[in-house]
Amino acid sequence: MFSVDLSPAGISAAKKVPNFWNNIHFHPTDAIEDDWGWSILDEVAADHAAKTVRMYSMFEDIVSRGADGKLNYDFTLNDIRMDYMVSKGFDLFISYNFMPACMASDDSVRSAQAKNKTRYKGKLIITSPPKDYGEWEEVCRVYTQHLVERYGMERVSHWYMQCWNEPDIPAFFISDQPDDAAGVALRLSAYLELYRAFAHGVKGVSENLRIGQSHACRNNFLDGFLKAVKEEHLPIDYISLHGYGTSVWDLHREPKKRFCIRNNIQLIEDRIAICDRYYPELPIINDEWGAASQGFYNREECPEFMFREGSEYAAYFCKMVAGYIERGTKLSKMMICLSGQHAMVVAFSGIRNFFTMNHIRKPIYNAYVLMGKLFETVVHCGEDGNMTRIVTVSEDRTKAAATLAYAPEYFDETLPVREESIRFAGVTGRKTVTIWLIDDTHQNPYRYALRQGYGDGLYNDNQIKELRAEGVLKPFEQYEQDFDKNEIVAVKLDNNALCLIEIG
Repeated sequence: MFSVDLSPAGISAAKKVPNFWNNIHFHPTDAIEDDWGWSILDEVAADHAAKTVRMYSMFEDIVSRGADGKLNYDFTLNDIRMDYMVSKGFDLFISYNFMPACMASDDSVRSAQAKNKTRYKGKLIITSPPKDYGEWEEVCRVYTQHLVERYGMERVSHWYMQCWNEPDIPAFFISDQPDDAAGVALRLSAYLELYRAFAHGVKGVSENLRIGQSHACRNNFLDGFLKAVKEEHLPIDYISLHGYGTSVWDLHREPKKRFCIRNNIQLIEDRIAICDRYYPELPIINDEWGAASQGFYNREECPEFMFREGSEYAAYFCKMVAGYIERGTKLSKMMICLSGQHAMVVAFSGIRNFFTMNHIRKPIYNAYVLMGKLFETVVHCGEDGNMTRIVTVSEDRTKAAATLAYAPEYFDETLPVREESIRFAGVTGRKTVTIWLIDDTHQNPYRYALRQGYGDGLYNDNQIKELRAEGVLKPFEQYEQDFDKNEIVAVKLDNNALCLIEIG
């Protein structure tokens, strides 16, 4: 039996851990003007599944050039997206991204980064730098000024402004040059110029606005960038990192690069060590994470990506958050990357998102909802073999919330059913106990479809209705308990289970 002391003496050594995990990167940004994008974000907002949302500015939709050669601005689509996000109460993380054709040094230098050869709505990414960095600075300043005028400095000063997305890889920046040492050096030099102009443009509106960079995977790029920013005394308010646990290729060629939370954590901590050489005081934001990269890849390219459809991803999320808390990793926010929704052709396809093509909730989405119920006072966080526990208590000690994740290290074996009993010492009086459970047979539409013999592809209207109902989060068990007489809460956990126990 596991015991935790929630009495005043027991929680004296508890630590405050603000929720850094309930944040997302929503892609494609231009789905935020469409019904299907709203249908997802409506639920995310209603369920408090995410507080901060990363999105793109999409300058390609805003900036054009007039007959007089001057830049023109049309914020119509931007305002539709931003108005919606603000109305839902999200804080925003805005990547200043997508070079307008009229500004690009070479608008033929493009890439897709999508399974269907184009981005959403048939677009391609122009990856070349601007032909005039002064114009880039102007665009950053005018856009920022528009945000401040429309939404107010008090609100916008809490947002995050980011220069570009993943400039250290060819797919997003200077895609016509190779990904070798010379290519990294070229991208670093061009990105520093891009960042200088971005910083001058945004900070020219107000010094109170928060700015930072983007980093994908080239650690020498990150080191070189931070070194130059430090030497030049350029403004920077946070450092942004991307980190994925594995990839299509690593899954098959490196035994230790299978699905495992330690891969995510080690990757981020190695990069934080680089950041701390130059800016140990700055907050670190992991604005893209996933158990695996290749968001547009699914089971067709990699059958293992069906991991994203099952309860194992829910357990993975909990175990990873616990790992960061237990290790004291300096991480102010992390954002799961959701992408590829528009590329789905079957319901359960292994693409990284919260909802299927038929708007059926996945276990990873419900895991976000459950993990959002944890309190900031962490009384216990740790791993015991295959069991991971996070126990929290409310500020006034009238409520407690604990998550349990029961899964093997590499999610590649079937564990026996486990009877888990927790003694909540120090809890007194009559309380309502609510137990939420995600596993192969609870809150798992994909496994439900297989059990019903529906397959995992396309469904009729009745089956879709049934599967949507299966995905709706509901308590597994709820009852009244007198903790003066019995301090123990027991639950039975199956393989790859995520459980939340609420007491209040």
